[in-house]
Amino acid sequence: MTGDKLEQLLSTDVTYVNVVDGTYCETRVDRIFVFNKTFSTQDHRMMFDTVANGIYLPRSIHMAAKEFPGIRKQKNRAYVSAFESWPFLPPVAFQIQAITFKILPKLYTKQETVF
Repeated sequence: MTGDKLEQLLSTDVTYVNVVDGTYCETRVDRIFVFNKTFSTQDHRMMFDTVANGIYLPRSIHMAAKEFPGIRKQKNRAYVSAFESWPFLPPVAFQIQAITFKILPKLYTKQETVF
């Protein structure tokens, strides 16, 4: 984030992590937690992109998504489920530099109507 008077825009409860050298806001992810499973990401890099409409993860974690209640995979590599299964989806947590960040289903899903 750049610009003047940034302190007016920033929340006081911000957690900072180191980024990888490069032109993107990118960091290394230590572990990802889904359900009761822990996935070591083997130094997987994650790019922070606030306008992206998807999260791209290592293959082993995609395999864990099959265990989400009522979920199925579409041809375009997206996972979909019936809206009524939404309350049963688990949080997904990312461990970055020994700090755990949890994403609730409301934040990693989007509702679309399919006719």
